[in-house]
Amino acid sequence: MFGFPDETVDNWKSDIEQALSLGVQHISAYSLMYEEGTPLYRLLEDGKIKEISEETSLEMYETLITLLTKAGYEHYEISNFALPGYRSKHNSSYWKRVPYLGIGAAAHSYNLTSRQWNVSDVKLYIKGDNIIEDSELLDNTEQYNDLVTTALRTCEGINLATLSEEDRNYILKASEKSIKQGNLII
Repeated sequence: MFGFPDETVDNWKSDIEQALSLGVQHISAYSLMYEEGTPLYRLLEDGKIKEISEETSLEMYETLITLLTKAGYEHYEISNFALPGYRSKHNSSYWKRVPYLGIGAAAHSYNLTSRQWNVSDVKLYIKGDNIIEDSELLDNTEQYNDLVTTALRTCEGINLATLSEEDRNYILKASEKSIKQGNLII
């Protein structure tokens, strides 16, 4: 994680170099987010800590990409880097729209048309009555938006052949400007 209060790019670079010295095969790195209701958020709200600038956060992210790719890591998802053969199998199902079943308290499930999540209370879950706390049906628009927001996090992007003709035409039209600017490729 990067972007802590008072953290510098040099601090972050040192952290990355330390991780590389350990010979790890996979690195996930996320920018610190201040979640409402947390002690860290209250410190920020009370002015006891200061959030780093967006420019510094971007520089830290670019430093991460530069150092890890130079060290042979593949930047295969927006926050994930792996040496060849060490991509996360678990998370890839989210990015590729693979159904999954969540087992355990607070676990989530997805079957392509809906999402469900189990009760978070372990005792209630073990009891076995009404373990599903809630669920949501996904209409076509939500399914499409999920595909776009998860697939574009990866280096593979979206397989246009898997889209309906209508969705494929829509995404190509909506992407024209970004393709012309070189920000997206087909």
